[in-house]
Amino acid sequence: MRPSFLMLLLFAAVPALSQVSLRWKLQPGEVLTYKADMKELDTNQARANFGRILFGKDSGGTRYLFDTVLKNLQKEVVNAGLIVNLSEKKSGLIGIAMKFDLKKQTEDTTSLLQMMGRGVMLRGAINEDGTIQSFYVKNDQRNLIALLFELPGKPIQVGDSWPLDVHLISMDQNFSCDSSFRKNKVTLVDLKKSGDDTIAVIQYDLVEYVSGGFESPFSANSSTPTFMRMTHKAQAEFSVNRGRWLSYDGLMTMQAGGIMESNIVKEMRLVAQ
Repeated sequence: MRPSFLMLLLFAAVPALSQVSLRWKLQPGEVLTYKADMKELDTNQARANFGRILFGKDSGGTRYLFDTVLKNLQKEVVNAGLIVNLSEKKSGLIGIAMKFDLKKQTEDTTSLLQMMGRGVMLRGAINEDGTIQSFYVKNDQRNLIALLFELPGKPIQVGDSWPLDVHLISMDQNFSCDSSFRKNKVTLVDLKKSGDDTIAVIQYDLVEYVSGGFESPFSANSSTPTFMRMTHKAQAEFSVNRGRWLSYDGLMTMQAGGIMESNIVKEMRLVAQ
């Protein structure tokens, strides 16, 4: 019986030995800076059908007006990335501050974009274990923090998966859902050695989809078939010993039809500065 008992102890110990805890590790006073590149790979931008929204029917004039405004702003935003600073606010708590990094500002840059470029556009915090502390920020801002900086918050081993605190799609009371699908899966796919360091290789696989009808609040008995699908696929490498991303390369897509027509592909990368 003794050999069998020893074998059980051996096999029980193997998973524990292969587990890692991913934690952000910043020294007091240290500022960890990343550039978050968000490059459009598809120029077919989102277009809202305001005629459908307001009157329950197409309106080419309102669509043209919206497209013109959006394209003018897009000219400035397309060359803008985000500068992200992480710093220790207090023991165990990491502060996050994001602001626009404009590669160039021309004389015709909109005053709105100039203002955004000067100031912090997102401020939040995560715990040292990567769980989100700033639950109070807007949903879109929390999504961005979670996609780029959230960690599992528990010991993991190769093959383990966990969800992110994100909700990519948000509809209001005018949308009546017929079908929906959600996949929220982040997986540790490999642990590899690099000198004295251990590198965690992580894959992101997120999908959200809804379809149904949008009922115009200004037009009775009018419903526009509407759908939206968003995905986020990424692969990243995290230094277990140093407690930070070494690389993060992702691709986000958004497809929509009905009250809003969209086919957007956006590259999301973190580059250490």
